[in-house]
This record gives sequence, structure tokens and C-alpha cells, in this order.
Amino acid sequence: MSKQTVQRHIGTNGLCIFSTKGDQFNDRTYVLWLATVFGVLILALRIALIHRHDWILENVLILPALAVVVAIYHFMPLSRLSWMLVFAFLCLHELRAHFTYSAVPQNAWL
Repeated sequence: MSKQTVQRHIGTNGLCIFSTKGDQFNDRTYVLWLATVFGVLILALRIALIHRHDWILENVLILPALAVVVAIYHFMPLSRLSWMLVFAFLCLHELRAHFTYSAVPQNAWL
């Protein structure tokens, strides 16, 4: 791999992450795949809500955070692990928003 094909990204923790230029397309499709799965999850969890007003309020609070992430996507690229952690957080948030945080059946899953 030559020096021309390597882009250097410095994360917020100061660690250098090296990736080839071709990886950016794969990262874009990975992020689009996660966004599609998250969109399907939101649509599925809209069914049979316990408190629709609470669900709407909790989802409105997520919109500014997603807008910031989309705005900085090209300036500060995140690793796949970071995208997966954001995705996991959003999925857990949506699941808890569906039941409202106080009524999540946590013990039934354990």
C-alpha cells in the first residue's frame, strides 16, 4: 500500500486510524444499512404504543443529535465500532421509548 492511497484520521482520543480510500464507500454503505435497520425498528415499534405522547417526545429529542452526527459525517468520520455503538444506543432508546422507561419488562428478558 503506497502513501498516496492511505488517509490518516485522528480520533478524539488521539489514536491514529489508517484506512484506504476505498473503505469510505464501504463505511457509507455500512452506515446506510444501520440507518435502514433503525428506520424499520422505529416503524415496528410504533405499533401498539403504551403512551404515544411520551414516545413522540422521546423521539423528538433524538432528532437534533442525529442532525449533528449527519452534519459532521464528512469532517469527523467515525469508525465502524463507533457507528455500531451509536446504533446500539439508539435501538435501546427506541425499545425503552416504546414501553416508556418506567414500564420496560427488563426482568422478563433475563
